[in-house]
Amino acid sequence: MGKNDDIDQLTNLMSSALRHKIGSIVNKDELYAAKYAKDSEIIMAEAKKIALTQNWNQYDKQKIKEKLRLN
Repeated sequence: MGKNDDIDQLTNLMSSALRHKIGSIVNKDELYAAKYAKDSEIIMAEAKKIALTQNWNQYDKQKIKEKLRLN
């Protein structure tokens, strides 16, 4: 995989992890809130694995930030 593919996959995983984390906080009284929180941690761990595979420069980091804002 190239850097652009890693950026796409990284931003998708990070935005998904954020959605799950928000879902667990907003719906903390629901039965599935704990599962959402755990899913968030697992998804973020996968994103960290991808982040460690590349050497990110400032341009790449800026590109990741912009893609996360759009997701």
